[in-house]
Amino acid sequence: MLEHSRICQNKTLYKAGSTHTGICELCTQLHHPCLTHTIKLIVRDALKVMKPTVHKVKAAVENFHRSTVGAEKLKFTQCQMGMPELRPKQDCTTRWNSTFYMLKQFLESNDAIVSTLAIVNAPVDALTQEEWEVVEVYRVLEPFEQVTVEISTVSS
Repeated sequence: MLEHSRICQNKTLYKAGSTHTGICELCTQLHHPCLTHTIKLIVRDALKVMKPTVHKVKAAVENFHRSTVGAEKLKFTQCQMGMPELRPKQDCTTRWNSTFYMLKQFLESNDAIVSTLAIVNAPVDALTQEEWEVVEVYRVLEPFEQVTVEISTVSS
């Protein structure tokens, strides 16, 4: 099948964790996992530990996306604090780096976000000190994001 498609038999690329792994092993061919997919699997497992905190952050961010009053108050608060006016980024469950960017921006804008949530009396649970420390763990994901961006740039 590979010869018919003119694919070099000793080099196949597959999505790590897929059933194709078994097929390649049965065919006794040398195979290499896709690096970006392997990174995704590693980070996804790491994020599982942070899930409760990520859900709290996501709830706060969603509040600003659903409430125009909250969004306007956040812009005003950011302006008063001399911060860039940024709409909080929402994560997408299928893209780990969206969670990375959401946590990063949430931490960078935490003073404005916490103040605004209190002012608008948002129905969102405040993060504990321990949860803020969990949010700071996003920095561990930075090298994975850099490699993913670099690989994606090279692949394009």
